[in-house]
This record gives sequence, structure tokens and C-alpha cells, in this order.
Amino acid sequence: MAHKRFEFALTITSEGLVVMLKIRRELFRYQKTIHDSRKQQSPNEKIRAYRRPMKKILKYIGLFVVFTWFMVGGITHFTDPSFYLDIMPPYLPLHLEIVYFSGILEIIFAGLLLVPSRRQLSGNLLIALTLAVTPANIYMWQNPGAFPDIEPFLLSVRLGVQVLLILTIWMSTRRERQNLIVDPNA
Repeated sequence: MAHKRFEFALTITSEGLVVMLKIRRELFRYQKTIHDSRKQQSPNEKIRAYRRPMKKILKYIGLFVVFTWFMVGGITHFTDPSFYLDIMPPYLPLHLEIVYFSGILEIIFAGLLLVPSRRQLSGNLLIALTLAVTPANIYMWQNPGAFPDIEPFLLSVRLGVQVLLILTIWMSTRRERQNLIVDPNA
């Protein structure tokens, strides 16, 4: 198996922290396939060889974002429950209990992301949890007067971010398809 090497360089500039990712040539090398090594690759095969590593890198970046989002969010359910209590729709009972329960679920489901065999299950549960807290976001959007510290525009953006979060969860927790390569000469 070819070794995949990454070089990460962190640079602090006046604009903030810039992460520069250099991907070495070795990243694009893969295990021998059943194809004859002397056989030239078609342009489509070369393009696919470049897409695979980038897709994997984006998947891990997505996992990092989702893990951080839910782990930090779950912890803040306990360290600052007042924010979550304020956004609870009044028609729901047991506000504090729901805040603590959802915080526990966020921490558990984020922890499951670290177990590769449970990653897809965790993704499904995080999507369900994100959809379950949607009424709080809709309540905020419908009642901007109840949240004078937050611009009404940002309340709309919050709903869009929730959609992007669901897409990120979905894309980063799906198992990769295993393509079966059949040797026509066999």
C-alpha cells in the first residue's frame, strides 16, 4: 500500500489563522489494481484518481466540523442552559429537562462519530436530533421581537445554516461505496 503523506502548515496573518494544506504527490498513489500496470489509464480514470483523495479529505473536514459543533453545543447545554431555555417554544413542557436531555444526546452522538463502525448510525441520529430541534429555530424566526439581541436577518440565516449542517452530517457520515471491479480477462 502506498503511504499517504500530508504536510500541514499553520500561518498566522493579519487576517487570522490560515491553514495551508499541501498534498504531496504520494497522496494520489493507490494500491495495485487488477489492471495491467503497463496499461495506460484513460483520462476518466486519472480524474477519478484525483477526486478520491480530495473527497476523503473533505469528508474528514466535515466530520471535524460536525463533531466540534455537537460536542461543544452539547457541553454548552450544561454550562449555559439559559440560552437554550430562552429559545424553547412556550408550547413545549419541561424546558430545562429537554435542554439537558438534548445536550446529553448531542454529546453521545458526537462521541459515536469517533467510532467508524457507528459513524453512519451517529449521522442518522444527529440528523434526527437536528430536525427535532427545528421547532426552536422556527420559533426564533417567527418571533424576532423575543430576541432583540439578534438581528432578524440572522434568524433566517440560522435556518439556512441548519440545512447546511444536515447536508454536512449526511455527506461526512456515509460509508464509501465499494465498487466491484471485474476483470474481463478472468
